[in-house]
Amino acid sequence: MKSCQQHASACRADEGTLAPATRWSCRQQGFTLLEAIITVVIIAIVTSIGIMALGNTMRTMHADTGCQATMQVLRLARQYAIDQRVSVRVTFNTPTSGLHSMTTERMVPLAAPILYTQIPLQSDVQFFADPSFPIPPNTPDGIGGGKTAVDFEDGFSPTPVTQVYFLPDGSAQNAAGNTVNGVVYIEQTGYWQGARAVTLFGATGRVRRWQMAPASAGGFAWQTLQ
Repeated sequence: MKSCQQHASACRADEGTLAPATRWSCRQQGFTLLEAIITVVIIAIVTSIGIMALGNTMRTMHADTGCQATMQVLRLARQYAIDQRVSVRVTFNTPTSGLHSMTTERMVPLAAPILYTQIPLQSDVQFFADPSFPIPPNTPDGIGGGKTAVDFEDGFSPTPVTQVYFLPDGSAQNAAGNTVNGVVYIEQTGYWQGARAVTLFGATGRVRRWQMAPASAGGFAWQTLQ
């Protein structure tokens, strides 16, 4: 059996003596080989792009899951406080090693709090304010400076807190009894472009979700999620 190179040489050598249809057949085989090579290259490029896109999609999905969990914990704690006419505390736990988590407790006057739930984030997701985030004033709902992972502020104390108390009227306060607004940043480790955030307005207890996304003017910016 002749190799492709030998076959191509034979075609070129005999081209002057072959009938027109036969000459076209030789040329057509050459084009078919070139097309096959191009097709293989295109498939390789598309496959590599698809793998990269799928990897980023999975990372974003993990951040989304953490965002949904954070929002639900805050909303359920608020609703429980309203329904049961009690004070409910949510604590965001951000250890330097181990899983980040949220603890919900029912406050009892003159007694220890009663544990309600403790919800961990996935192992590759954490509460984290990435240094690569766009600088203020572009922060979710204009809350905080974008540098603190769990940032609940009352406008009086210079130090943000990681705990929030929901009251029977649905509002949110800190341990000092001052109304707080807050933002919590959630990120799949190392992928700030797919980060999420949850904001809380203390006066009403309203909770909103945010995503880091490409901005129309270039770069990235925080945008609300429905």
